[in-house]
Amino acid sequence: MNTRYLVGIAVAAVVVVALILVVPGLGSGGDGTAGTSSTGGGDAPAISDGDTLPSDRPDVGSSSSGAGTDVSSNAALQDAIDAAEKAYEADPENVDDVLSLAGLYLQGNRLDDAGNLYEEALQLNPGNVAASLGLGMIDLANGQVDGARERIEKVVKDNPESQLAHYNLAIVYFSADEREAAQAEWEEAVNLDPSSEVGKMSQQFIELMGSGGSDGASSNPHSG
Repeated sequence: MNTRYLVGIAVAAVVVVALILVVPGLGSGGDGTAGTSSTGGGDAPAISDGDTLPSDRPDVGSSSSGAGTDVSSNAALQDAIDAAEKAYEADPENVDDVLSLAGLYLQGNRLDDAGNLYEEALQLNPGNVAASLGLGMIDLANGQVDGARERIEKVVKDNPESQLAHYNLAIVYFSADEREAAQAEWEEAVNLDPSSEVGKMSQQFIELMGSGGSDGASSNPHSG
């Protein structure tokens, strides 16, 4: 399996959740501290231009499995986008290239461009799991938690062996402060393949969630 675009979408999911979690009040009682679980979903604040990642996010900027360039900086991300755009222009019907560019656009907060490419991927390959998950991440980035949940839960139901689907569903639950549900999905992703990049990122999140200590403090790895 070509893992290049899969890892790209997984990294983009980290970007989405990290950006959302630094918006004051999300998943909290409004004071920036962890609050009650938001089982009903609802709408979260959309990502704003200029938002940056918290420094304690999982270390997923680079990959040895084919994701390619370390995109932890804006310059590196733009370089990766430029290269992916050339590949896409050379073969716009190559689904892997479409998905790779879409994932990079998502990381760069170019949500409309990413969404258009994910729709293209679905036209080329109806039912494509990665494209459906990418659209779910765009829903989440736009603050549409219910839409993201519905879309990705359906992907998981239809594709229970998809590691990336469980990983992204965990992202949605985590963003809604449903920590136990998120951890269960990340654990399922790890169980499916602990050696893959998605499995390793899932394990990082599980470890970060458990780093809040035993004194009842929030286990939010992005909290200050």
